[in-house]
Amino acid sequence: MDLSQLVLSIAAISADAEAPTLFPYPLPFHATFAIIATLFFGISFVRLRRPYQLLLAIAVPFSLLLWLADNNRIFYYAIGVVELLLIAAAFLSSIFLKTKKDNETDKPSSESSEQED
Repeated sequence: MDLSQLVLSIAAISADAEAPTLFPYPLPFHATFAIIATLFFGISFVRLRRPYQLLLAIAVPFSLLLWLADNNRIFYYAIGVVELLLIAAAFLSSIFLKTKKDNETDKPSSESSEQED
């Protein structure tokens, strides 16, 4: 088999293949994973009251809007920018915002080290 026949056979195979889409999985799988993640972060927020969990509980189902951005680049990129902002806010809030419980656990350890000196 020479190179020209190889190229023609690859072209024939790729012509029969399905057209690529934005996601490797169909909408039902994406929706199922989004629902599970939203429930996970929602329950975690109710239990632990950490702000990043609430932000992620909002960001995950927001990704489902990408299915509505069919051939609309402005809408597609707007969703991407909002997702980026939500994830950045979740990351920063996980670092800088502490709950009262976290602050109380930090204080006794620093006070006990001062009493030992």
